[in-house]
Amino acid sequence: MSLYRTRRLVPYLLLLSMAFIGSGTSYADFLRLTTEYLDPYNVPTADGRSATGIVGDKVSELMRRAGIDYTLEAVSWQRAYNLAQVQPDTCVFGTARITERETLFKWIGPLATTEWVIIGRYDSPPVRRLEDLKNTPIAGYRSDAVATHLANQQYKIVTATNGEVCLRNLLAGRIDYWAAGRLSSPQIIKRLQAQSQVKVLFSFNRQELYLACNLDVPIKVIDALQAAYKSMETDGTLRQIDQRYPSLP
Repeated sequence: MSLYRTRRLVPYLLLLSMAFIGSGTSYADFLRLTTEYLDPYNVPTADGRSATGIVGDKVSELMRRAGIDYTLEAVSWQRAYNLAQVQPDTCVFGTARITERETLFKWIGPLATTEWVIIGRYDSPPVRRLEDLKNTPIAGYRSDAVATHLANQQYKIVTATNGEVCLRNLLAGRIDYWAAGRLSSPQIIKRLQAQSQVKVLFSFNRQELYLACNLDVPIKVIDALQAAYKSMETDGTLRQIDQRYPSLP
């Protein structure tokens, strides 16, 4: 192309770029959200476009108030969590903000609270304290916060792909204890009709759950989400959503 024709195209290209910027659509206005199915926190809708639940409802409202378009991918927790670490436009929910993860993400929340419990069969050897299990295998699933935390504390964690597999291993006697969440584990137990076979032995920690965003998500997007969160906190929306669902004792 001649230099003359190139010079004539420059004004038009500038106008085109200005129109694009003025349209309000940019890379920074889009996020890819990932999560797992974990009732009552994250329950993807039938069309797969959003999620309900204690955390899901809040994330949907956050996106609406911040004016951010998004897609949602409901997969295994390990994949959801890993995608948010390697994809620059990705956030994962609901993510426990434990020390081991603090520097890995940008955080929006808290959106909910989880309590960690140890579950055993009715014939599992009785224990009352976490320290009693220091040398005992405990079921947990990959990339889950409780499994990560206990492994870093030198507990023997036997990992599985999800909580349902952990429970199946517990029921089959392959393992005697399962580290899980107090609100989410009853849903898994009910699905497998195991209410009469297992019980909570004790609780040992509470953690807050967040929307965790890749470190490369632009700061203006994080600021918009933080502002949306603050408005939901101020006008009582966070509390109203909490009242729709089971709560911790």
